[in-house]
Amino acid sequence: MADQNTHAMYLGELKGVAPCSEEEITRLTEQLLAGDTNAAARLIEGNLHRVLPLASKLAGGRVAEADLVQEGNMALTMAVYEYADGGCGDFVEHITGRIREALEDCADEQAYADETEKQILQRVQLLEEVSKKMGEELDRVPTVAELADRMMCTEDEVEALVKITIDALNAEE
Repeated sequence: MADQNTHAMYLGELKGVAPCSEEEITRLTEQLLAGDTNAAARLIEGNLHRVLPLASKLAGGRVAEADLVQEGNMALTMAVYEYADGGCGDFVEHITGRIREALEDCADEQAYADETEKQILQRVQLLEEVSKKMGEELDRVPTVAELADRMMCTEDEVEALVKITIDALNAEE
């Protein structure tokens, strides 16, 4: 809820920031390339509005729009300073490309994290099933080595899965 309130406040404040006109961008990029740090600040501020539509396109998945906007704003800042280090080409294309790339990377990283989490959960569930079945078969608690052999993995992997299970149980308490 606090995240949503912060995002709403940000959107409200963004309405009060005047976007840079094409003429202003041309003038400011010339000043930026000459080393004027005030030009960089205005280029960042005046182009913040470019982040929101790009973030909105990727929002709705596992990454919150507020997180995407934050990531996009950081990319915008880095892109402006990157352009200052020898900018060539169209400034707007440069920053838009860097923002889009950062947002896509963020979404990809979250998708990868989600898939990894899913795979670990499946392995934990398999460990629980194998452990229960082997316990019934052996009439005792199976050893880590026996579980690893049955699951066709290393003992270190079994121990890591056991640790994940214990950590999850402790977190629920």
